[in-house]
Amino acid sequence: MIVVFKNNDVYGQFVFPKDVLAKKGILRTAEKKGKMAMRVYASWDEPTSKQAIATQKWQQPYFFEWQQQEDINERWKVLYHLG
Repeated sequence: MIVVFKNNDVYGQFVFPKDVLAKKGILRTAEKKGKMAMRVYASWDEPTSKQAIATQKWQQPYFFEWQQQEDINERWKVLYHLG
């Protein structure tokens, strides 16, 4: 699943691998029903509840942030394992 955000001149994108979402119980599997929705917390978000903070913590490795003017080609290659 890919989710894109914009905050002023900063952009962010979550790229969640299917297996991670299944392990977190978000996607339906043979063992789990899955969820109808999920909340995501970009690096610039400042959650206050313990649950939201924990959610942001596990999501961060899957978050990619860049500035509007930044050349992101090299970062895309790393993110998507394009060589």
